[in-house]
Amino acid sequence: MLKFILSAILLIFPVLNTADDIDKGYQAYKQQKYLDAYQYWIIPAHNGDEISQYNIALLYFFGNGVEKNLETAFQYCNKSAMQGLPRAQNNLAHMYANGLGVKQDYVLSYKWASLAYMNGYPSIKLLNESKNKLNDEELSYGNKLINDYLRRNMNER
Repeated sequence: MLKFILSAILLIFPVLNTADDIDKGYQAYKQQKYLDAYQYWIIPAHNGDEISQYNIALLYFFGNGVEKNLETAFQYCNKSAMQGLPRAQNNLAHMYANGLGVKQDYVLSYKWASLAYMNGYPSIKLLNESKNKLNDEELSYGNKLINDYLRRNMNER
């Protein structure tokens, strides 16, 4: 019984520590202590926390506390978007639409803007702008990518 309790505590502690680090990161960010925010968020980001990944992406995107690096911003944003964070999906669509840190691709911009919109993010302007750049074949392919993503995520849950 004691082993069970100790195991439970050890499993819960890192989660609590991560949540605390994320909160401390927000406080540091609000105080414009971007390097401190980075240090609080980087471990949870590497451990798969989609919000920390998104926050790290923003730091790299704007060059706050780290050297501006759009490719690195894209990588972190992509990780977060793949996990379903609507803000990250919207930002990924923006990056694809404008070729920021990645080759410009309106099909992928349409995919991510659609997913962000489906998940409640107000991406309608970006969605329409990307959609209007596509021909029928590209639009069909974009819809296939959306359905593939949704199917994959439903199987993982």
